Amino acid sequence: MSTTMSVPHVADLGPVLDTLAAWQTEGTPVQLHPGDLGWYWRHGAEATAAATRVWRRGSEVAAVGLLDGPDLLRLALAPHAQGDEALAHRVVGDLGDQTDEAVLRVEEVGPGQARAWCRVHRAAFGATGVSEDDLLQRWHRTTAGMPFAQARCLLGRDGRGDPVAGVIVWSAGPGRYGVLEPMGVHPEHRGRGHGVVATYTAAGFRRLPDRRDRRRAG
Repeated sequence: MSTTMSVPHVADLGPVLDTLAAWQTEGTPVQLHPGDLGWYWRHGAEATAAATRVWRRGSEVAAVGLLDGPDLLRLALAPHAQGDEALAHRVVGDLGDQTDEAVLRVEEVGPGQARAWCRVHRAAFGATGVSEDDLLQRWHRTTAGMPFAQARCLLGRDGRGDPVAGVIVWSAGPGRYGVLEPMGVHPEHRGRGHGVVATYTAAGFRRLPDRRDRRRAG
């Protein structure tokens, strides 16, 4: 039976927590606990769902993982899956396939995406004293100004399409220094490398395909 990985929606977290709780039995290895998700919940329910991975064989949950940072996976295996090498290889393979560009899709912002960009900016900088509509008016004034003629406004969306990062890159012309101002990541989506990807993309970098060396035996 094939194994599939999915990212749950917020409404799916209840059954995931129940499954994790059922796996906490005496004699099993210490692994991902419902309390780990509970502590991560301080970032918000949507952020917790986005950081959770569920592996299933058919309709049965075989493993649950929490991406607790860019380089840390907290993992729990079903009691019957302890020592399952095929499942372990699948987990490693699935996570290895999640490159930065797959996690964050960066797009240029026009009037149609401006409100989403302003919403991210407002959350990233805690601008609670400024309404979303006020920020939107400022965005239109900024992008209509002369300095913006060589600038680009960019919005980063995660793998689920949610806006998570925003940046404006200001150019002084080819071969000259540029400035990124502002650059912010929504607080519910921090700690996953979105800011790094948005910054490199704004600076014009693109991810290249992996190039593997060839090795001769002996």
